[in-house]
Amino acid sequence: MSKSQGDVIGTIERIWRYPLKSAPGEALGSAALGDLGIPGDRGWALIDRETGYIGSAKLPRSWRSLLRFSARYLAEPRPGSPVPAIELTLPDGACVRSDDPAANDLISTAIGRPVRLSSIPPRERIVVREWPDIDGMLFRATESAGEIGKAAPGAFFDHAPVHLLTTASLAALTAAAPHADADPLRFRPTLLIQSAENASGVRGKRLGWSPDQHRRRCAEGDRAKPSLRGRDFAARKSVAQPRRAAGTCCREPHPV
Repeated sequence: MSKSQGDVIGTIERIWRYPLKSAPGEALGSAALGDLGIPGDRGWALIDRETGYIGSAKLPRSWRSLLRFSARYLAEPRPGSPVPAIELTLPDGACVRSDDPAANDLISTAIGRPVRLSSIPPRERIVVREWPDIDGMLFRATESAGEIGKAAPGAFFDHAPVHLLTTASLAALTAAAPHADADPLRFRPTLLIQSAENASGVRGKRLGWSPDQHRRRCAEGDRAKPSLRGRDFAARKSVAQPRRAAGTCCREPHPV
């Protein structure tokens, strides 16, 4: 990866795709980058049948169990084509395909509320999130509903279609909060960059790729995974501080 001036700021260390919104992702060896990031990323989501809102683990009391799901595509997604079917593994270990007529009922039982699985976002993409009582948060000790994905229409992304996280940002987080869990999976990045420069230093720069990296792409930063220990408020509190970040949004990724 290079700056527009041509000097290298880091190398790709890991790539993830998240077939089901708020469920753990899958590690990839390589990936193509299109207008909506990696094809198939956040291609599916659960929709609450009572409210029409999109299921998100940002509201733990309702959707925490999503972090114990896993999902994989039954065919490789392609840019410009309908999102392929996925196979879900539920928290009890049972497997169900998205094209199984019984899928919604089985998933609803696992989640504990009536839901439907969808690859087509609703007209209003609303998510309800919990805001902990932490200094630096936009809101504190409350819940709020808001529309997501304004930078990526037609998908289930919260913000932009790719999420870049650098190892330097993780090191800065650890230095600022030594007891925080700085596992990159806690922030749900699309791409982890081995870099001496933190996320703030990358912001505003055009990201490109050297010829031998043409099958890879750039990204942004997000949330957690069930194998990680509990809810880490030390990590969230540190990231919430002014001028501190754990990732960079890339709103206009370029094909590579």
